[in-house]
Amino acid sequence: MDLPESNPAGYQWLAEKFGAAAMPHWKKTRILVRGARRLVESDGRQMEYLPAAQDPGNGVFDQLEFALRKEGLHLELLRKVMVRPRYLHAPSATFTPRKARAATKSKGRLRTNNGLKNSSLFWSRHG
Repeated sequence: MDLPESNPAGYQWLAEKFGAAAMPHWKKTRILVRGARRLVESDGRQMEYLPAAQDPGNGVFDQLEFALRKEGLHLELLRKVMVRPRYLHAPSATFTPRKARAATKSKGRLRTNNGLKNSSLFWSRHG
């Protein structure tokens, strides 16, 4: 079978962007340069090819949202990507979490799983 000309999307895009190696996920998604949607199944894994109109773009959070919607959870890869502090504070211009914005305006601090962290550097760049 000939592989169509395509570009990575979702978790595969994130893994390549951040150089994170992880166990293969049960589903991979690629964006076709041209052509219609197709789904290829082999050895219990799925490769979904989507038309260019469904390309999430080059933003980290756009790709993350796409991966969560289309490919489910890949906890190992998420952990490897999210433990890198400089990537945690680099959202795309189109993404500003509503709760984080409200928390920052009211308290000047952002609540995370690790406790309270001062977010003034983050919000000075992205506020």
